[in-house]
Amino acid sequence: MKKILVFVCYFGKAPWYLDYFLQSCVDNEDVDFIFFTDIEEIKIKGDNMKIVPISFEKFRDKINSHFSFELNIQHPMKLCDIRTSFGEVFQDLIDDYDFWGYCDVDVVFGRIRYFLDDAVLENNDVIFTKPDYPTGFFAIYKNDVNISSLYRSTPDYIKVFQDEKLLCFDECGGNYSQVCNGVNILDTKYVIDSMHHILERNRDSINVLYEFYSIEGTPGKIKYDNGVLIYKNEFEVLLYHMTSFKNNFYLKENILKKGQLHNYLIGEFSFYKNKWFSIFYYKTYEKLFPLFKRIALKTDYLTSRIFKNNNKKLLKEGEYKYMELSLFIYVKNNNLFLEFKGETPYKIIPLSVFKDVFYIKELKQYFIIHNPNCISLILPEGNLINYTLQK
Repeated sequence: MKKILVFVCYFGKAPWYLDYFLQSCVDNEDVDFIFFTDIEEIKIKGDNMKIVPISFEKFRDKINSHFSFELNIQHPMKLCDIRTSFGEVFQDLIDDYDFWGYCDVDVVFGRIRYFLDDAVLENNDVIFTKPDYPTGFFAIYKNDVNISSLYRSTPDYIKVFQDEKLLCFDECGGNYSQVCNGVNILDTKYVIDSMHHILERNRDSINVLYEFYSIEGTPGKIKYDNGVLIYKNEFEVLLYHMTSFKNNFYLKENILKKGQLHNYLIGEFSFYKNKWFSIFYYKTYEKLFPLFKRIALKTDYLTSRIFKNNNKKLLKEGEYKYMELSLFIYVKNNNLFLEFKGETPYKIIPLSVFKDVFYIKELKQYFIIHNPNCISLILPEGNLINYTLQK
């Protein structure tokens, strides 16, 4: 059987969902993982999971030492741009493997080798788990010097590695909406190349698999059963990516005990035990809690209008961006306004009880303020579209 090594790196406070991720890795006994982290207490361990305790600064220095130029890695998130080079940087760790890869920690794996069997690996050089673009949350590369050095195929990689900002180099450079709508990545407007550009230019010489192996969003109806991930009791999937789930406005963080991590359910807003009483409780929660919270927000909005709450301190003026979309926050005549690029400005109504939330009457939309540099549009199902303040 061909051997796979997956690189994982995470620095900072352990996220509440980490144990779910780790258990799903350990249950994939025929795939090896190496986890670089400064998290001191790792509860879930296995023979296929090597934990490497290391600080972010030392890990950054290790990567820096591989290159002849200075990289600009000021924060852990920037490693997403750099990890396309891990097959080179950590060549000594993958000598005994046929494939190497990387993944995020906000995923729950199913049976990786059920989907990526030797026949699939034999016929592909690079593998992703979405049909639209390279997936940074899980990617597999053949352990071949030409494949591991693909990122060097564009001189833009130096610009990317020396830019402090996250540029989504491991995926499609932020052109998600266009490529998901069928536009060829080479026909999009872009400032720098990404791995998607590189792979598309080399499609005649490199076998790339873009396959619908993963699910995202907050669909619920997901069951994890001793390493097998099932959707709607019908479809087996390779992984569930929690990018929307973990930030959902209605999320209920539920951390199961170590012995309960082999069999559980993933609903729209929480993980829970596969027991009748847990199913009843969380199904009821998923139906009623969003309704109650929307009523509370509406009540707060109506009272805030009467008492004219006008807390401007939580918001910074400037341009906020989500992918290629922009909105602007500014103060005029002592009132806060939000304006989408080229559209009519809307008056912001800050709420009184939910002090980190504001409302746009004309749009019938709520926004939540995560910090002075990030605000999110709250979609009806509770998922968030994050807009970041531009420097």
